[in-house]
Amino acid sequence: TECTACEHMTSAPASTPVPELPVTSTTSASPPALLQPVAGCPDDLESSCEDWFSLGCGALSPADCPNTHGYSPFVTVLPRTERSDNRWWANGRCSGGSCSDLWMVVDLGVVATIGRINFINYQGVNGVKKLEVSASDSLTGSFAKAQVFAELPSGDEPGNTGKKTQNHCCTVPDTDLVFEPALTGRFFKFNVLENHGAAGSGFYRV
Repeated sequence: TECTACEHMTSAPASTPVPELPVTSTTSASPPALLQPVAGCPDDLESSCEDWFSLGCGALSPADCPNTHGYSPFVTVLPRTERSDNRWWANGRCSGGSCSDLWMVVDLGVVATIGRINFINYQGVNGVKKLEVSASDSLTGSFAKAQVFAELPSGDEPGNTGKKTQNHCCTVPDTDLVFEPALTGRFFKFNVLENHGAAGSGFYRV
């Protein structure tokens, strides 16, 4: 079926940390609505691009990495049917499976409580193996309540949903990042701690 923006980020009601409901904001009493997240370097930027990600577009600094580039983190929150061959790639920040200063931020637009995020990895050695996710009400932090997801798979194998999915080229695990407890904030930071062996890393979609 066709994907919609941020359909893989699921907001949690206060009564349970792992929801079965669509993405919703917790700041309104109105009916649930899909969030419209942004990543990369927003066009209406009121802060430095350096606040949004550490590296992208291959090995370019945030100031030199436009949203139109095929390896920009901007694409990570797009529907898979939009710019389907594009993905976030940051090269040169990993060695021997360990990565440093390799992160990006997603703005949900509103403060929301998130119980689960569907994560589509790179394939093989390029894929993320260990990922830290934290949240803040402000773009510049502080980011808190970090949760770490270790041993994330990147092969042609089912993820923890029991299914496989497709990234830009390959069959990869369909993986849910389940927050226990649910994570509340407007800005979510994805920090790559380890990969499966390549010199760089990133991911396809969240």
